[in-house]
Amino acid sequence: METTIDITKTWYSFKEGNSEAFASLYNHFYPQIFEYGIRKGYSNENISNAIQDLFLHLWETRKKLPIPEKPLFYLFRSFSNHLINIQNSKQGKINYVNEEIFLLKYDATSEMDNLFKDEQNIQIKKVIQELNELPAKQKEFIFLKYFAELEYDEIAELMNITTRAVYKLNYRALDSLKEKLSTNKENLLALFILMKTLYKF
Repeated sequence: METTIDITKTWYSFKEGNSEAFASLYNHFYPQIFEYGIRKGYSNENISNAIQDLFLHLWETRKKLPIPEKPLFYLFRSFSNHLINIQNSKQGKINYVNEEIFLLKYDATSEMDNLFKDEQNIQIKKVIQELNELPAKQKEFIFLKYFAELEYDEIAELMNITTRAVYKLNYRALDSLKEKLSTNKENLLALFILMKTLYKF
């Protein structure tokens, strides 16, 4: 059974040395960080090790840490920086499953039949198919904006591009999907919400 936690309150408790609060943050954010790592093309082993190292570092430096306004962005950025540091170190080695392509593949399974009406099933499956065909940077943008719900400037920092370039990715990705799916922006965003519910990100 899924549980909801008060992130800010839990983070305060974690900073004060509460190990249960620390465990709650770890359990809450681990799946999201892991999924981001998978879609970036890192191997399972690298992702697991990096997340464990990251949270160990957070625990050891907890008294000096800020209370982040956007914890998920804060952790995504810390996770990415940690992997970059490993890669840049003399002994560091990062194993990629796929170094070039941002993986945004969702399996259209029979679970949908129990959750949505037939027409919605068809629409979502079409969206999934077209998402898989987008260029890598557009897929990464879609994931960070509409599934992780990050802001444009946060996405720009994670992707190491300008905010203006992020807006361009948005226009191009949505225009491409609208054209291929013969739909409008409002319907497309509504389908993203349904997909996010389905995949529990």
